[in-house]
Amino acid sequence: IYNAQHFFYKHLLGFYYMANFTKEQIEYLKTEFNVSRETLSRISQYQELLISENENLNLIGKSTIEDFYNRHILDSLQLLKFIKNKSIPLIDLGTGAGIPGIILSIAGISEVILIESKTKKCNFLENASKISNNSIKIINSRIEEIENLGIVNITARAFAPLEKIFKTSYDLLTTANQIILLKGQNINEEVKIAKKNWKFNLKLYDSIAARDSKIIEIFSVQ
Repeated sequence: IYNAQHFFYKHLLGFYYMANFTKEQIEYLKTEFNVSRETLSRISQYQELLISENENLNLIGKSTIEDFYNRHILDSLQLLKFIKNKSIPLIDLGTGAGIPGIILSIAGISEVILIESKTKKCNFLENASKISNNSIKIINSRIEEIENLGIVNITARAFAPLEKIFKTSYDLLTTANQIILLKGQNINEEVKIAKKNWKFNLKLYDSIAARDSKIIEIFSVQ
């Protein structure tokens, strides 16, 4: 059975395991996001662990496995360019497989809080979190049941439309330092629907991982 201990055995041998990256991808990520070979090795270990458990837990869409680099790794790491204060705890709403939260933790976010309602997925997250050197806390709960966690940064990917995120996470959003979400091609429609019941400001940025995806930064939700 594959588990997070595999990484530590390889690391103790002084071997950085990066079989899942091409040479060009390694150089790009090192240059663009200033990540080390050790960081990339840990991300590679996380990828293997996730894929090995995916059949049983349905963590990610099977169709995305073939392009794991763009669909999951690059998609997550690009948030490093937008998170202004990396020492503030980062909450990943409805994290599922731990994307983007675990990848961002491995890449240097000092404290990540993963919120996931499904216990089996939380068991996976507990195992996967051992791959990161940084603090990862896992909360097995529905988001609307969570009390205020103080000043945090908030992210989410493939969790819910904006309207539902605002409705279920309002208490968290009102005290957030920064809210930055990964969104797909329907973001304009999501914004239109959310504005019927909520007031907020936003900035939209192009994703570098997919042409039809966006990064949305939300301000002043009420």
